[in-house]
Amino acid sequence: MNWKYQTTDHSSDRELFETQYYEVEAKFIELLHPADVQGRSADNDSEHGSNHSIGSIRASKSHLKLPTIQLPSYDGTVSTWLHFCDTFDSLIIQNNTLLNVQKFHYLISSLKGEAKHLISNLQITNDNFMVAWDLVTQRYNNIKLIAMTHVKQLLQLPHVKRNDATSLRHLINHVTSNMNAIQALALNTSMQDLMLNHSLLSVLDSETHKEWELQTATQQDIPTTSTVINFLEAGCKALELLQANQSTSSTTSQLSPTSRTKVSQSSRCNLVTQVQCPLCKEMHKLYQCSKFLRMSPRQRHDYAQQIRACYNCLKPFSPSHICSRYTCHVCNKRHHTLLHGNAQNSSASDRRPITNHNPSANQ
Repeated sequence: MNWKYQTTDHSSDRELFETQYYEVEAKFIELLHPADVQGRSADNDSEHGSNHSIGSIRASKSHLKLPTIQLPSYDGTVSTWLHFCDTFDSLIIQNNTLLNVQKFHYLISSLKGEAKHLISNLQITNDNFMVAWDLVTQRYNNIKLIAMTHVKQLLQLPHVKRNDATSLRHLINHVTSNMNAIQALALNTSMQDLMLNHSLLSVLDSETHKEWELQTATQQDIPTTSTVINFLEAGCKALELLQANQSTSSTTSQLSPTSRTKVSQSSRCNLVTQVQCPLCKEMHKLYQCSKFLRMSPRQRHDYAQQIRACYNCLKPFSPSHICSRYTCHVCNKRHHTLLHGNAQNSSASDRRPITNHNPSANQ
C-alpha cells in the first residue's frame, strides 16, 4: 500500500490561536493592573484631544489590541451622579500618570448639558481642574436629594400585568435597585423615616415645604420623621395664634366709633351684648336675628323679658343703659316695633330709660 505524504498549511489556525491567546493575556493584564493600562492609554489620547475612551494599548505583539474602556457621561441626572462620580474618580482622578490638564479634558468630554455648562467658562489649565471638579461635586453631590429621589421612585412602582414575567421582573428590579442605592448611601436615617418624610412633605403647600427645606438645608443628615412632626407642630401653633388674633381684629372692626367710645365708659359686658346675639350667638344684634324674627310678638316679648332686655331697643338693660328715643312704627308707643301686638306692652315704660338718641336701635 502506497502512502502519499501531503503537507497541510496550518498557518491560519496558528495565527488565530495566537490572536486569541494574546487577547486573553491582555485582558488578564488589564484586570490585574488597571492603573498601568489607563495611564499608558491616557498618554496616547492626550496627543489627539479628549474623547470618551481611555484608548487602547498594544502588547509586545504588533497584532494585539486591547478593548477600549469607555468613560461614563453625566448630564445632571440626580440618580446617576454617584455612578459617574465613583467611576471618574477611580479611572481619572486617582490616575497619577495623568496631568491635571489631561484630567480636565476628560472631565469636559464626559459632561453634557447643564453639567458641562457649569464649567464651560473655565480655561483648561492644570490649576483649574480641581476648581472645575469642586464646582461639579458641590452642585450634584447632594446626598439628601439623591436619597429622596430614590424614595420617590420606590413609591412610584411600575404596573405589573397579569401572568407576565417580564413586567414582574421589571418591578423586582425597580424596587431592588432603588433599595440598594439608598442602602449604599449609608444614611443615619431609617428607610421608614425616609418614606414617611416624603409622604408628609408631598402633601404640604409649596410655601410650608419651602420653609422646611430652607430650615434643614445646612444639615448633613436627613432629619427623622419626629423632626418633621415637630416642625409641623410649631407651624400649626403659630397659625392657631394668627387665626385667633385675626378673629379678634375682625370683631373690633365691626364696632361703630360710638360703640368703641362706650367700651371705655361702660362695662365690657355691655360691649359683648351689643355685638353677639343672645339667641343664636352669631355676631349681630337681637333685632337682626332671623330666628328672633320668626317668633310671634308674644314670643319676642317673653324672650326679651327672659333675658332682661329693654323693650324699646332690645338691648340688655342696666343702670348705665343708653336707649334710643324711637317709638313703635305702628302705634308710636314706647316699645320696639317687633313687640307690637303684645297686650303687655304697657309694661315697657318701666324699662326704657331715655338718655340718648340712637337711631339704629329701633328699626
